[in-house]
Amino acid sequence: MPKSPNQKLKLLYLMEILLQQTDERHPMTVPEMITQLAQRGVSAERKSIYGDLEALRIFGLDIVQTKSKTTGYYVGTRAFETPELKLLVDSVQSSKFITHKKTLALIKKIEGLASIYDAQLLQRQVYVHGRVKSMNESVYYNVDEISDAISRDRQIRFHYFEYTISKQRRYRKEGAFYVVSPLALMWDNENYYLLAWDAKAALRKELSRDLTKDLAQLKDEYEHAKARAKAAGTELPTPPEETIDAQLEHLMTECDGHAETEDAAVLHARQRFEELCEEFEPEIKREAAAVREAGGLFIIGTERHESRRIDNQLRGRAGRQGDPGASRFFLSLEDDLMRIFGGERVQNLMDSLGLEEDVPIENKLITNTIESAQKKLEASNFAIRKQVLQYDDVMNQQREIIYKQRQMVLDGEDISDKLHEMMRQSIDDACTNYLNGETADDWDFAGLRRHFMNWLCLPSDFNYTKDQLEDLTKEGIADELYKRGMDILTAKEKKYGSKTMRELERICLLRNVDSKWMDHIDNMDQLKQGMGLRGYGQHDPVVEYRIEGFAMFDEMIASIREDAVHMLLTIEIRQQNAEPKREQIAKPTGEGATTQAGTKGAAPVRVTKIGRNDPCPCGSGLKWKKCTCKEYHPDL
Repeated sequence: MPKSPNQKLKLLYLMEILLQQTDERHPMTVPEMITQLAQRGVSAERKSIYGDLEALRIFGLDIVQTKSKTTGYYVGTRAFETPELKLLVDSVQSSKFITHKKTLALIKKIEGLASIYDAQLLQRQVYVHGRVKSMNESVYYNVDEISDAISRDRQIRFHYFEYTISKQRRYRKEGAFYVVSPLALMWDNENYYLLAWDAKAALRKELSRDLTKDLAQLKDEYEHAKARAKAAGTELPTPPEETIDAQLEHLMTECDGHAETEDAAVLHARQRFEELCEEFEPEIKREAAAVREAGGLFIIGTERHESRRIDNQLRGRAGRQGDPGASRFFLSLEDDLMRIFGGERVQNLMDSLGLEEDVPIENKLITNTIESAQKKLEASNFAIRKQVLQYDDVMNQQREIIYKQRQMVLDGEDISDKLHEMMRQSIDDACTNYLNGETADDWDFAGLRRHFMNWLCLPSDFNYTKDQLEDLTKEGIADELYKRGMDILTAKEKKYGSKTMRELERICLLRNVDSKWMDHIDNMDQLKQGMGLRGYGQHDPVVEYRIEGFAMFDEMIASIREDAVHMLLTIEIRQQNAEPKREQIAKPTGEGATTQAGTKGAAPVRVTKIGRNDPCPCGSGLKWKKCTCKEYHPDL
């Protein structure tokens, strides 16, 4: 079956569940996590949950494990503690410029930062005497818009209004926009004020009353910079046109190129470039000769790179193409390379000799020490790259096996014998798991019946007397189950035909291989993420990854084998235009209800409770707890 798209969101859902529904007083067990994930459409297993929890720990989520009667997990340290969230809620509730509607929305968002249990503690109201909430919700967004414009160095525009004597609002400048350069926001008397610069005066007005929703940013960064320069008492030069800049950049890029073009401007630029090269060539040669006479290019390096190749490239700049030159590196004992590899030893040597900090040290020993440190780092980086390839080799080996099997199916080969082998192996594995006791009395017939129920077994199977148990063998039970499976396949082939049956075999195998393989890829990726921690336990991560990876691969192969056989044995082809068969589902009940023979139902029979160690009334001779009869064990 195709993989559910919600499966890729498994790790995010798990983090959401832990953050919302757990705290120190309310830990969550792994089965509860699996249930919560299932409600979100994500199937999970216990083993994968442990890997996901480890991945979240590596990501930085503080997951604490509790061990009491049951093992639980909860999020310990959060971004905000409950007292801090209470302060935020109180601040929002008591803010004058935030409207009541926006206050409730912000408090709801703050509650999302805590667990559902702590969120109940945040649902409180702080009332400030004599304070009325603002009714203008645009102030909340105006403040954010102005702050963004200040950080991005942009101008803003807005309508500015005032109140007449009759308390009517009217726009200034006859409704024209004010265009200013915002400099800062100030907070005074529980109101925001804007400090801005325009061509005439500095503005300092209350935003909650004087600005409208028409506030917007302007992208003319040069005008904003010019206004800020005027405020500082300086002037900016007039910038060149942007189109001219783009054209010049294009011509400068193409003038020394050799690509074919018919652009007259580019051809003229190339011709002019050649003329300038010929004109300045004698002067360049004279300067080059003067540089060689002076000793050539001198390269100064302020630190040594982790790679020797980079240092050699820098040295090569001094003597490029045989030109004279020199290079020198000036290092500090506080550089990362010196600090990690031998920096303390050199520092102790300087202290013992009584040398000052600014005294240069030139010695071959230091050069060799640095080169040795570079070799160690190069070897470490090489080992990391090699380890990545080793991880990939494990997946490549598994990929070759799976793709070979898929290609066999896609090529249309007859895989009926292969599926018969799968069925036989699945039956043998199940018999080995459930019939693993020394004697037949210790065999788990109930578990074997549940495993093959409704496809190879019926509720009446595996009910044996004490005498029959003495003659039973694992091989005999496996042979009987295999014979039943072959009989079902033979009947299906007679019913649908050999051609249709071969197509069903390919569909069943291919669908299970694709579904299980996609899940296996995700599981292997999750396994690799936490595998590096095995090194702290003196284990080779690659070896551990290979061992556990192939164990998971074997489990996947066994799952493919069993699910493909199960699907093939139970699948039915729906006939087109077939009318549904109507059956009576509800059956009459009560004292006057009649049975199939037309007689009234029998009176209820009182059943005596049977002890676990009492002989089973069915007559098998076994104790009730070991017997598997359907009459006295209806739950099996």
